[in-house]
Amino acid sequence: MSGPPWPQDAPPGRPRSRGRGAGVAGSTVVVAVQTGRAQVILWLLVGSLICLNFLVSVTAPLELLPWSVTRFFGGNQNDSLLTGTATTIALLTGLLMSGCMLAARHRGDPAERGWRLLAWVALFVFADETTSLHQSLATAVRERFHVTGVARYTWALVYLPVLVAVLAVLLRDVRHFPVPVRRRLFPGGALYVVGVVGLEPFLSRLAEERGVGSLSFRLMLALADSCAVVGLVLVFSAALVAAGRLADGFTLVLRPGGRAPDRTAGSPRLPGES
Repeated sequence: MSGPPWPQDAPPGRPRSRGRGAGVAGSTVVVAVQTGRAQVILWLLVGSLICLNFLVSVTAPLELLPWSVTRFFGGNQNDSLLTGTATTIALLTGLLMSGCMLAARHRGDPAERGWRLLAWVALFVFADETTSLHQSLATAVRERFHVTGVARYTWALVYLPVLVAVLAVLLRDVRHFPVPVRRRLFPGGALYVVGVVGLEPFLSRLAEERGVGSLSFRLMLALADSCAVVGLVLVFSAALVAAGRLADGFTLVLRPGGRAPDRTAGSPRLPGES
């Protein structure tokens, strides 16, 4: 009585599988992400975290929940879910913009230079959010020059020349971007700058006059956090739209042991490869 063949008796040339989603030696595993669905999930996640941030800001004096729970939803905490989400979006945006740059180079698209610049900016934002660089700079300026009030945020003048230079170069290249990309990119960048820098003087004034524990300060802080993360989502959406126009998709191929790609097996070609 014969049964189904064992894996070692499988017909030659047929890949062996140990179950759904299992890796197969000698093959390339491609994880497909639908950009439309990804945007919907991301907006739902960010919207929920923003609502929880405002809720925690309003109900903080009531102490309905211990700080060990509410700290996960307060945007002013470096280890909160909202801050972690913003940091992750910044990293993914930088990587996606790098892919747009490679795809534009492969097609000979003049937008390549703009995507290269934006990729560096997004990765710098990721580094800044991860290390709290601008907060550290603000503390150093405050302690060194003993400034108070709105002047406490003169640290932003250090970023201002860099921002102007980036805008000057970007405006020269942005005309090569599709209109749907620009409609998301510019409002997103503006919202992020407003959230990170633009509202800081108002936060400083509220902290001086009413204290960091006041309801007005907490709501203004939640508004600043919301502007920053919504701006990042819009910029990420712009990169997703651009990616869909520049290529059918991006595939990251890891080659263990420095093995050369097998073109005869139909392995995908990376953007920019000849």
